[in-house]
Amino acid sequence: MFRPARGRGSLLQVYRVTGGSGDPCEVLVEDSKGLSSRDGYLRISLGAKDTTGCEIVYEIPDGETNGTAHAVGRLTVASDGSRWVLLGVGPAAEAKAVRTRMAAALGSFRPE
Repeated sequence: MFRPARGRGSLLQVYRVTGGSGDPCEVLVEDSKGLSSRDGYLRISLGAKDTTGCEIVYEIPDGETNGTAHAVGRLTVASDGSRWVLLGVGPAAEAKAVRTRMAAALGSFRPE
């Protein structure tokens, strides 16, 4: 996990998916299940990306900053078949910056 020095409420997390459904969108829904049951959770979008991945975008109250967090989670499949989730989170007021950081992370991600 990476949390910028300036950024309460901002982070980039990368982790390997070792179980779950073969459907990447189902994996992301299951992965966010604990959050989705909380008051104020709002799923903005969920959909397939590329031929093997999926992306979920949601907002949720952020107790750390007393604001709203904007999250973009992307499940991607590496050339060796391993599945990875990259999750970018930041203040909802900075949703465009969260998307920009995620694009950079996805563009440079090399699990091999």
